[in-house]
Parts: sequence; structure tokens; C-alpha cells
Amino acid sequence: MKIKRALPKTDPRMSTRTVHDNRFLGEGINTYIHKPSPSPMDDFGQGEHTKENASRHKKLEMERKHKIMKAMLKEGATDTEIAAATGYSYGTVRKILTQWRRAGVDVPDRRKGGKKDEKGAGDTVCG
Repeated sequence: MKIKRALPKTDPRMSTRTVHDNRFLGEGINTYIHKPSPSPMDDFGQGEHTKENASRHKKLEMERKHKIMKAMLKEGATDTEIAAATGYSYGTVRKILTQWRRAGVDVPDRRKGGKKDEKGAGDTVCG
């Protein structure tokens, strides 16, 4: 293998020199991370009232979607149908159902597979 360009010569004393970082103050066990105080512009235009209204709106939206989920569960809808109706993803629907079961909410037990006809057409024997 041919070396195209040799590396520059280095001073062995320079290679172990510590790099100064202004974020760290102190030394050894008394080392602290300096965090500058937040700028007054960080919360500009957002008062407490605005943040409170935003969280209230999110909570009301979540409660509305959960009511839809509970109604659809009583009707026997699948997770995919619930996800399409509420706007949640399939995984989020599964996660919410698991949380409800762990919390003791009565969630109807649904089995995998297609829905059976009420007349019992699925029970016929071919032959």
C-alpha cells in the first residue's frame, strides 16, 4: 500500500492537553454543569391562560375519542375500525385497550377471526 500523504508531526505534550469547556465548572467531585437562565423570549406570547386552554382542549378531545372507542367496543368493532373512526393509529388503540384492562375497566373480550353469522352458517360441514 502506498501512502499518499504522511500525517503531520505532533508534539507528545500537546496530545494529552485537556480541552476547556465553558459548560463545566469546578474540578473533580465538585464539577457542575452551568445552565444559563432561560431567555425571557422563550415564553413570549404564551401566558398561563393560553397554555391552560390548550391542555383543556387536548383533554376534551381525548375524552371524545374514548367515548367513541367505548361505544364501538360495545358494538363489537375491530381495532382497525376503531382506529379509522377515532384517528388514532392501530398501535395506539391497542395500547389504550391494554391500559383500560390493567386499570380494571370492563372491556369486551374479542376473539381473532372473522365474524360469525347469527344463523350459524359457519358451523356447516362439507361432505
